[in-house]
Amino acid sequence: MELLKIYDGVEEGFGEFLENPNNERVLFSAKFGMGKTTFLKYFFDKNKAKYNAFYLFPVNYSVQENKDIFSLIKYDILYYLLIEYKYLFSNSEIKPEVFLPKYLHKYAYKLLLPLLMFQDPSIGIKIYSVLNKEIETFIEKYEKENQSENDVVDNLGLSLLNEEGNIYERNYLTELIIAGLQEVKKLEVDTGDNKNSEMSSETEEETFKENVLVIDDLDRLDPKHIFRLLNVFAAHFDYSEEQKRTYGNNKFGFDKIVFVTDANNIQRVYEHFYGLKADFNGYIDKFFSTQIYYFDTNDNIEQLVENIISQNKIYYVYSNDYNRSEHPISFQNSTIYKKCIIFLLILLLKCNSITMRSLVKVNMRYYKIPFAIHNFKPENINIYGGELLGWILIETLIVFLGSKNRLIEVLSVLKDNLSDDSKTISLEIYNPFLVILLQNQHKYHYQYIGEIDMSDYIKGAENDKTGYELIKNPAGNYSLKLSGRILVSSSMLINMILESIKKLEEMKFL
Repeated sequence: MELLKIYDGVEEGFGEFLENPNNERVLFSAKFGMGKTTFLKYFFDKNKAKYNAFYLFPVNYSVQENKDIFSLIKYDILYYLLIEYKYLFSNSEIKPEVFLPKYLHKYAYKLLLPLLMFQDPSIGIKIYSVLNKEIETFIEKYEKENQSENDVVDNLGLSLLNEEGNIYERNYLTELIIAGLQEVKKLEVDTGDNKNSEMSSETEEETFKENVLVIDDLDRLDPKHIFRLLNVFAAHFDYSEEQKRTYGNNKFGFDKIVFVTDANNIQRVYEHFYGLKADFNGYIDKFFSTQIYYFDTNDNIEQLVENIISQNKIYYVYSNDYNRSEHPISFQNSTIYKKCIIFLLILLLKCNSITMRSLVKVNMRYYKIPFAIHNFKPENINIYGGELLGWILIETLIVFLGSKNRLIEVLSVLKDNLSDDSKTISLEIYNPFLVILLQNQHKYHYQYIGEIDMSDYIKGAENDKTGYELIKNPAGNYSLKLSGRILVSSSMLINMILESIKKLEEMKFL
């Protein structure tokens, strides 16, 4: 399945957020397994005309000393410049005639050796070694004693600027990276139809792309390394006021820096290490400019799940007494099926029983739910799997969770740990499972009229009684038409699914 379709309706929100010129640093937050990395790679691949993305994975640096981390960061940035963006650094060389005067100015005394060797090689070597040592000592002491106060200050500044890993470092390699990053921003201007056109500086400015540094997988770090590495990034990504005027607010002149993690998890780790009274907000706000961007909002989760379900590759064999054919599972009464499965998957996602990453992986493969039939005796009524929406929903959950046993395990844990017990589940969601729970009563006699007492089927349920009629909806699924209302909570729904699994096992459907 194309990632383009998965993220329909989701990418626009992040795109608008990133385009805000005030968002020079972005904290992109979502729970582990939400597919943050996949989404960002998709987003920047799709928006190559706007952004050059550079990815860093701090988990690769966690075993390094702080001073070595930025050498690795430079290596990774250089890799993207050379490999991804085909940037060519200059091959210019210093000509010998240009370098010779500088060399002679400092090392002319070394020309004494050939002259001394010409007179007497054995004596010449001894004299040269003594003279060479004395001359080098003299030059060293002279340069040291002859330093002005300005020279001392300049030398200290230069040593700090050239020292790798220092927060003030600004060595030659750093300058090359900054220059390279500035060049790749405007590479698009020099290619395509506009290559030979004369453009005003204003028009050219508009065609520049933005360089975005994505610091990913922070939530994969061992807790003891998280803040050490975050502190390294925070220290190095701050620029002086002079540098900000030239290159902007971020290290190396990046237009945007995106930190990818789970902000809530980072907060829990922070409070574990530093105590509940520690000012986490004061610490974390240096990693974003305006506000945290939460990728795992309810709207985004619902949209992602709906996109996945609409495009899944799960098939089932639809059959009745007259025909038998194979259909995509989303074909099955799409409105009711999608509403039910989306609700159930979102419930599992919010309870950390399944990850968005696992949903995406399932949708990349083809699955076929086997044909199922059961004969109710002595009435001799054949029931086909395709007629039971509850069975189709459970089979879908089994596909996403990997096995029936895994589904039962997850639901069993979930029913005991659901914090929200408000009875707001709609009839459409639980109706497919009620059909299965009441099958020993109605035995799938069309238009059978009976009565439900929820306490007979769900342990702990209130004594909710109402009449019902067994009907078939337009998609050919059995359904219940209730004469009254039954109040169902999330935990009761989970219980209904578990009881339905038992019934389906009795029928050899599972």
